[in-house]
Amino acid sequence: MIRILVAEHQDATLVELCELFAIKTGNWVSRTAMCRYLQKLGLNRKKKHGAVAKPGLKESKN
Repeated sequence: MIRILVAEHQDATLVELCELFAIKTGNWVSRTAMCRYLQKLGLNRKKKHGAVAKPGLKESKN
């Protein structure tokens, strides 16, 4: 069931997967439980980074 949800919603966050699981099964699982189960299945979720980090400002020597 979880493999199918991940395949259908590849960009879903852990919270979104929990909500989808609850809608399909009627059972709510915590984000932590979902994460653990995904790890057991070898389906780790990676954080998305919205933008490239800006380089730090250089100090001028006066």
